[in-house]
Amino acid sequence: NLLQSTQDKQALLDRMQSYSLLVLDDLGAERDTAYAAEQVFNVVDARVQTGLPLIVTTNLSVAEMQQADSMQLKRIYDRVLELCPVRIKLEGESRRAQNAQQRLTIANDLLRPSRSGRKRGYSGAVAGLPSVRDAAGAKMVQGL
Repeated sequence: NLLQSTQDKQALLDRMQSYSLLVLDDLGAERDTAYAAEQVFNVVDARVQTGLPLIVTTNLSVAEMQQADSMQLKRIYDRVLELCPVRIKLEGESRRAQNAQQRLTIANDLLRPSRSGRKRGYSGAVAGLPSVRDAAGAKMVQGL
């Protein structure tokens, strides 16, 4: 989000256009505001003007890009499709969903009572889950 916080936006855009290769990650996931669309358009259009390569990752299909709702998005996606004639579709399970399932399994294992009837303590943290101490002072994972 450098374009939102940088005072000299044109200097940043100019610098981005000097890169021999630019990668736009997760196109279509940006905030749905006119300002965000304008900044994305400026970056993409500048790549069109310089003729330098652009790699775009997106969850949007080509059909979704071709049938965009607004003229502003149509202008962006039309340029992206022009600049990116090679399209590679990756299919498979969501990595994030798999990671979440693994974290849930770990957390459930930690919270399952041991043979003594007490919940198992854990001295570390499960990534993304806050930890608290139970009544006995053992650190436990919260939020399940």
